[in-house]
Amino acid sequence: MNKPENITINTIAEKAGTSKMTVSRVLNNHPYVKSKTRSKILNLIKKLKFHPNITAVNLSRKTPQTIALVIQYEHLFTNYYFTEVLQGIEKIVDDYSYNLIILNVTSRQEEEVERVTNWYFGKFVKGFLVMVPAQDSILVKKMREADIPFVLIGASGGFRGSNFVDVENYTGAYKAAKYLISLGHSQIGFIAGPPERGDAHEREAGFRKALADKGVPVSENLVVCGHFKEDLGYQAMLQLLIQPTRPTAVFAANDLMAKGAMMAIKESGLQIPKDISIIGFDDIDVASQLIPSLTTVKQPMFRLGTEAAGFLIEYTPEVDKPLHLILPTELIIRESSSRIWHFQK
Repeated sequence: MNKPENITINTIAEKAGTSKMTVSRVLNNHPYVKSKTRSKILNLIKKLKFHPNITAVNLSRKTPQTIALVIQYEHLFTNYYFTEVLQGIEKIVDDYSYNLIILNVTSRQEEEVERVTNWYFGKFVKGFLVMVPAQDSILVKKMREADIPFVLIGASGGFRGSNFVDVENYTGAYKAAKYLISLGHSQIGFIAGPPERGDAHEREAGFRKALADKGVPVSENLVVCGHFKEDLGYQAMLQLLIQPTRPTAVFAANDLMAKGAMMAIKESGLQIPKDISIIGFDDIDVASQLIPSLTTVKQPMFRLGTEAAGFLIEYTPEVDKPLHLILPTELIIRESSSRIWHFQK
């Protein structure tokens, strides 16, 4: 029987055709690595089931100088939101001279629990920053039961007993919908996020409450799901455009869906905001660069990362109270929204 290959950083570097330093930079999430090279190395790490040997560093300390970010890789380098939060995390990790590792999880969470928690029980990490949907999360429940230090980022609903950093999802969505109503819109469409996510639920609740407070009925045929993805936001907008009564305004629960919706509107021969006003949520970098620039609800994504990482690094379970931090949002008015009577009959 052949002896299993001992996978090291040198193995990954050799198979990827790169230097050991480049692999180390990817493991430490250094920004100065070409995206193609980064993807190749990450795929090899996953394929070869490589686990970096940080034992020598951490076992010499009473408390590990490493924290872990738990996330789904598919989002990490393709979603502006996750990228900006990660930049905030990296800032604090660098300030404290800590290490950061990134752990990929899939939807099969039962299979992930032991693999992830072993990083803590093996004294490799001090704790976890969790950026996976927390609602009904098996991993989060197991962490709570085992008293493993962790901070939820962008999730709070249903886990009030856990550490979390979140934003005013409900209030931000309420402001956005109220603003559209103030512009004279009453046929308002809503592109929702995944129903299993707490932030998506809160944003839809805020939207509905704003309409109810102003006596504007919610047209259920104008509420569609875009799952926080640009391509599905595009498809959702196409559904709204074929309704018997077309919306004069649309609130998308994140900027990626708003971006997709804007493309669908333009391809349908309509103009923004002349025919349809649109608002997003997040204020990702590209929001101000779109044509027209996107009105959106700004959330402090970078600060989400800094607050969560700073708390976890400083956290002492016997001393510190749980972190329950809700950060404010701000409505940023740009070109994609206008008063209905400016252009529409």
